[in-house]
Amino acid sequence: MKEKRKKDIFLSGLFILISGIFPLATYAQIVITEVMYDLPGTDAGREWIEVKNNGDMAIDLSSYRLFEAETNHKINPTGETLLGPNSFAVIADDPNKFKTDNPDWIGLIFDSVFSLNNNGEILILKDQDLSDIDSISYSPSIGGQGDGMSLQKAVSGWIVALSTPGREIDESSYKTIASTTNMTDTTTASTTMVTTDTGGEQASYSSHSNQSIATVSHDPFELEVTAGRPRLGFVDVPLSFEAKTKSAKNIPLGNAVSSLWSMGDGTQKSGQFISHAYEFAGEYVVILNSQSGGASAVSKVRIKIVEPKPAINFANTEYIEIHNRDVHELNLGGFILETNSGRFIIPTDTIIPSRLSVKLPISVTKLSVLKDFVRIANPKGKILTTKPINDSALLNIAGSPLILLPGGMSEKEFIKKLKDSFKK
Repeated sequence: MKEKRKKDIFLSGLFILISGIFPLATYAQIVITEVMYDLPGTDAGREWIEVKNNGDMAIDLSSYRLFEAETNHKINPTGETLLGPNSFAVIADDPNKFKTDNPDWIGLIFDSVFSLNNNGEILILKDQDLSDIDSISYSPSIGGQGDGMSLQKAVSGWIVALSTPGREIDESSYKTIASTTNMTDTTTASTTMVTTDTGGEQASYSSHSNQSIATVSHDPFELEVTAGRPRLGFVDVPLSFEAKTKSAKNIPLGNAVSSLWSMGDGTQKSGQFISHAYEFAGEYVVILNSQSGGASAVSKVRIKIVEPKPAINFANTEYIEIHNRDVHELNLGGFILETNSGRFIIPTDTIIPSRLSVKLPISVTKLSVLKDFVRIANPKGKILTTKPINDSALLNIAGSPLILLPGGMSEKEFIKKLKDSFKK
């Protein structure tokens, strides 16, 4: 027993000695990183606060509290409660509305009940012991008033920018416009910034054909210009671009402006309206330089080009089902759906979300699928996928619960009748 006690004392002392020489590296630090307090349109249920774990160990947020002014709000988990190192979580007034506004979000969401004051207030995040963890005092004078902007914590301080839930802000895309004492946190003096770059590193890409962006720079420039928002496009499929310009007095200038486009793949084009198709997949930076009289302005936007990956899941006399095999949404607008009976040009902005399918009714396409093939081609006519219609496919058609075989006819008899009709 004496020997064991001596050994335990020795090991304890050794641990203390080692700990003193090599301090434990693990720490936890939860900080408020983004506040969306005033959204375009109604705010009801759509406000949210983003937090980040800057530490190197997971933290259980289920017992944390959010104080809005003097009001204590409970944070209710909607799933997992452990926030991993270098990870983000969102505290939402209504998680369902947050997901609607931010469909790409895949991180932790906590439900709370609050109504952020559009006139400004103090927000405090507290732990289970009600000790202050982080805080922010904001004012509408610094921005974010119903324009799609949020308040975001960057290395240099707080900035005003297009919302980036779950992503780091790219400060290189921002320009300082003012300093303020109305917006502070517990650790950092603050600087307010506004974006002049519509396509930073963390851009959220959309395949929608309309390239309009919610906001542009509010700086008092002689000339303002925007090349649109980040776009998702497809190889060999033309993308349309428009140079939108205005003067300092908010007067649209249109043809009074000279616009030169650098498409990022070595191609240059000019004009207010242009179209361009990329030959290879990748990410491209489009630069727009505009001039009007002695004034000039520049805008840049990121374009992501991918290979479209449609597949024909099923074809019968009721519908043709198209599946998107890619992790990106698939805009089939302008693509060609073709059978031996003819072709159907798929309407603009027919979008299939990632890994999902859409059924195009035969009553809409007016295509026959009872012979030879069904295929999809891009707008230039390049065939992307083909589904042969053979005996097996016809058996699937005949056996579909959507089709009743006439007069007790067997599947074999039905197929023979179909083939005989094709010969006529």
